[in-house]
Amino acid sequence: MSKVAGIQHNLGNLEIASGNLAESRDYFERATPIWIAGGDATASHLALTYLCMGRMHMLQGNFLEAEKNTKNSEAIFIRIGSPSLAMAQ
Repeated sequence: MSKVAGIQHNLGNLEIASGNLAESRDYFERATPIWIAGGDATASHLALTYLCMGRMHMLQGNFLEAEKNTKNSEAIFIRIGSPSLAMAQ
């Protein structure tokens, strides 16, 4: 299932790059529960999805949601001790 989540995540990023922010949200929201179900094995992927969702919200001008998603990402990176933490900071 993690391959499906990865595809959904990547499609979300492609939609952001194409300026289709609403569509990107749909893809990220499909990936998120799959990453959550994967537990610690997919936690870093979940954190990256939250980070991308934060970017999407920022581009929409929804700064409170952007901050919430970025903080979710940072919290996961801190919890798992990921070297990718700097991306969320």
